[in-house]
Amino acid sequence: MLIALSLLLESPADAQLPFGVGRANHAATLAHLHSVDPGLADALHNANGPKPLTCSDLIGAKAGREGLAVRAGQPLRVRITGLTPPVAQALASLLESPPATWPLAGHPFRITGAVCDPERDLWTGRSSYEDLAAARLLGQSAPAARATLRFSAPTGFKSKGVHMPVPLPELLFGSLVDRWNAFSPVTVSPTCAASRPR
Repeated sequence: MLIALSLLLESPADAQLPFGVGRANHAATLAHLHSVDPGLADALHNANGPKPLTCSDLIGAKAGREGLAVRAGQPLRVRITGLTPPVAQALASLLESPPATWPLAGHPFRITGAVCDPERDLWTGRSSYEDLAAARLLGQSAPAARATLRFSAPTGFKSKGVHMPVPLPELLFGSLVDRWNAFSPVTVSPTCAASRPR
């Protein structure tokens, strides 16, 4: 099972946060996972290579010159995905009994809900690698020759020890293929990333 969920947040007061609190969301997620399964959280923290966990930046906050401005009561969210059954199962605990607060960059946001339902939020749901692959591998039509990607939050990559603050095509598609092949029983040829249109 794979999972993508959104935590619905609101700030108890106006606040100014630094840019890029995705790492803070990752830290909050690991802290929650540690309360659910300490061994799993430690393994995720210490693992090298692709990790079966992704955490978004704060979605819905207004970016300004000084960072992210949040207003008291403003609806915000973060997205978290689990790419292996153990991680997905541990993250599902956020749906059953979410904590009262979710700290990001030292600021305690209230959790007002947790969503894992594509009818409520298209970016959420549960699936499997086999089901995701079947949509293309068993499809009756060929995939489109072009795709348009829209990034809802700042997206960066780490390549050869260097943080890249922009989603360069070779890093984006290479990362997707690497992560898919690291965790899926249905592998994709690495040439898929190399043969992308320029």
